[in-house]
Amino acid sequence: MNENITVLRIFDDHLAELQSLNTTSAQQSIDDFKKQFAAFRTEIDKLKHEMHLQKMNLAAIGRESGSEEKINNPEEHATLEQRYVDFRKRFEGAKESFASYEPSK
Repeated sequence: MNENITVLRIFDDHLAELQSLNTTSAQQSIDDFKKQFAAFRTEIDKLKHEMHLQKMNLAAIGRESGSEEKINNPEEHATLEQRYVDFRKRFEGAKESFASYEPSK
């Protein structure tokens, strides 16, 4: 996920460059990309946080010697995994869309 954050930073830098070079006709597209990238960053932060909480929960269960406690909610893991897979698909689509974006000059 840190790789995705780096990609978003690079894209933001490129958007700033495009913004300085283009007229107002491209401004709406640039603003749309900025909003989309900000939403991806927020989603990455949320996913990372939830993954960290699950990791800490699993570590606590593992430390308890002789514990027969089951993992709290295996469906929660599956849901989080599916959210990550969905995120990856949307992020890859956005990367392709941005890579093919040619602003009008």
